[in-house]
Amino acid sequence: MEDILKNKKEVVDFGSFIRRFEFETVELREMEPITVDGSIGGVRIGNNAFFVTKRFMKTMMSLFGFAESLFQYFSPEELFSRIIERKKETALRLCIDRKRMQVNGVSDATNEILPMTNVCRIVREDPRLTEIRYDPETTLMESALELDDEWEISKDSKYGNLLYFSYPVDQCQTPTIALGLIRMVCTNGLIARKKCFETDLVIEKNHGRHLQQLLKCFNNRNGFDALRERMQIAQNTKASVNEFLGVVNTMKSYIKNHVPFVERLHDIAGHPENQYGQTRLENIRSRHRSELPTQASVMDLLNVLTETATHFLPDKHLQICAYATNLLANEFDLEELAKNKRPSQDFYLKGLPHGD
Repeated sequence: MEDILKNKKEVVDFGSFIRRFEFETVELREMEPITVDGSIGGVRIGNNAFFVTKRFMKTMMSLFGFAESLFQYFSPEELFSRIIERKKETALRLCIDRKRMQVNGVSDATNEILPMTNVCRIVREDPRLTEIRYDPETTLMESALELDDEWEISKDSKYGNLLYFSYPVDQCQTPTIALGLIRMVCTNGLIARKKCFETDLVIEKNHGRHLQQLLKCFNNRNGFDALRERMQIAQNTKASVNEFLGVVNTMKSYIKNHVPFVERLHDIAGHPENQYGQTRLENIRSRHRSELPTQASVMDLLNVLTETATHFLPDKHLQICAYATNLLANEFDLEELAKNKRPSQDFYLKGLPHGD
């Protein structure tokens, strides 16, 4: 993730950020694939060569209706030539990232788009704006809008409500608004990207006034109430061995030097391997792991995840928040079965090394 605006201050010049992206309309036959180790590593358009991303391939497959498995049977050149035979005059809109010299998403050139300049102007004029980040992998420009609402979870912390407006710079998907939270005591942030907490925005006009009105009037009170209720239940419920291991494995997959983080997690959970007389928790049969409580609450696990994402791995914030939201949205293993009475900590990972 790249910071564009942080704590209401520009990190990157907005004009430079907007000029970084160019849209070109080409016919499919004008694109020539560049093969690297048997897969498409780039495309040549006229005299220019560009890298391509997973986003490029995903949008190409969606647009022309072919599956990734076809690359097992055809070379990239063969696959392109077969598509060109049938769709050679199809006009495509390419989003080119000049900073990275890569093509992001590909879309139908006949579709109306919401210009990036209009979106940036509307977002920057919103007085609730606190930060903007850009993810070059997904092409999402994500803006955090801080609301006035503040509430408290018993034995945990005060929280504030946020809205996260996500705009795909390459115009290959629908903009969305997701609900978010900020834990006041430590500024941990959670983005609730789950269908029950996220709304697609259908923008009617490309001048942006409709978007401006949507952002101004958006109010998902029921969604925030549901989020708050799940957080309170998470505080009142002990985490199972199964849920604990899920967070451990998530930390291992995202943190290169994960040992001190995993050790801290074991401390927080009361060393469940000792509690259940095992050298490794994986030795417990999988169907029993969901039935065995740890000393940590589900809220403890959520706070560890959001603290990691916010303060240690901001580049992986979306991925870690996605795991946390999935944990929060689904029924907990020991919900209404194992009551937690221990209060949450303000900080869980204090003193651990930063970096990956």
